[in-house]
Amino acid sequence: MGDNGRVIDPVVRHVYVHVPFCASICPFCAFDVRVNRDTEIDRYLERLDTEAAGVADRLEVVPDTVYLGGGTPSQLDDRQLERLVGILSDRFAWAPGDPAVEATIELHPDDVRSHGVTLGRARRLVGLGFNRLSVGVQSTDDAILARLGRTHDASAALAAVEDCVAAVAAAAAAGRAGTAAGGTVSADLMVAVAGQDWERDLTTVAATGVDHVSTYSLTVEPGTPFARRGVRVDEEDELRALDAATEVLGAAGIDRYEVSNHARPGSECRHNRAYWSNSCWVGLGPSAGGHEPALATPGFHDAPDGSRPALTDRVANARGTAWFDGAAPERSPCDSDTWWADAVACGLRMVDGVDLDGLAERAGSAMPPLLADGVERLTGRGWLAADGPRISATAAGTRVLDRVMAEIWA
Repeated sequence: MGDNGRVIDPVVRHVYVHVPFCASICPFCAFDVRVNRDTEIDRYLERLDTEAAGVADRLEVVPDTVYLGGGTPSQLDDRQLERLVGILSDRFAWAPGDPAVEATIELHPDDVRSHGVTLGRARRLVGLGFNRLSVGVQSTDDAILARLGRTHDASAALAAVEDCVAAVAAAAAAGRAGTAAGGTVSADLMVAVAGQDWERDLTTVAATGVDHVSTYSLTVEPGTPFARRGVRVDEEDELRALDAATEVLGAAGIDRYEVSNHARPGSECRHNRAYWSNSCWVGLGPSAGGHEPALATPGFHDAPDGSRPALTDRVANARGTAWFDGAAPERSPCDSDTWWADAVACGLRMVDGVDLDGLAERAGSAMPPLLADGVERLTGRGWLAADGPRISATAAGTRVLDRVMAEIWA
């Protein structure tokens, strides 16, 4: 327990690793990525090991979840992934293959088949300790995939998903990568693309046997090729796609549990739930973000008058070349009001909402009065619903969640 009764867990239980390499860069992508140069991967792994060692020196990290995102983690070959897994297991208390730890790797469809025949690559990934395989399908329409700049076609995407489903099932049958840890396959779909048949995409992916589907609206970020071309996303299309995902996937037994995420019972992504519940995590790799207990850097957070000490730190790693060259991350302390704002904003993305009593216990402080007023006001407007100490976004509120977040503090 920290100052003023704070009870933020000093042990970090979630690890995110940003792998910045891609075979090509999609025209909508604004992430910190680079076209794969195999000579850079060894340098990346060396820098990652140094960074992980530094984290281990200041924090106790006992992972419940490990998540490799990108970029395209599957651009690393088996030897390189084995080294990355070794870094995490050496620096933190993670035993790869431990069924209690959800270990996710994001996959490009081309990488599932190009590194081996039939089930070879997917099975080897499970053998390395990954029990949650997330495939970037994006669409099951070749014309839409071409418009998005994807290098794979629909048949390759669906074959990759089926390979992963079979590999996870085989591991479970053999008593490895048990379903208690996830043992799941997820598919990413991009929606609200002009000309896309959302229902066909959703129905086709659900039929593959996946346990989890993430549906992300196409977002046109400044500075991307799509932005320079003047690509636009219709707001009504976004809302219709959101409704279609809930209806089509729900009918297949894959229920929405967060604004953009749907899962069969027990297959929700525990790592992403950690973000939405405002838990702490370590972010490794260029431009990775982290959320760490404030006690990791004693004295850094003290206000000049000793008031409102920080509960947690937001951590932002340097981008690109600066990270490779060893630049230190930027840190910004979160006091009680900031922590509450983050917790409510993230928590309202989940269908089951936010337990205000639980947040108060974790923060060691009551909900700020301004936030309490906002909750009451938006409940009266029909955007939020209250059930005892738990609040959640209504169907109407979910459709305008950005406005809910903007106005809750007004």
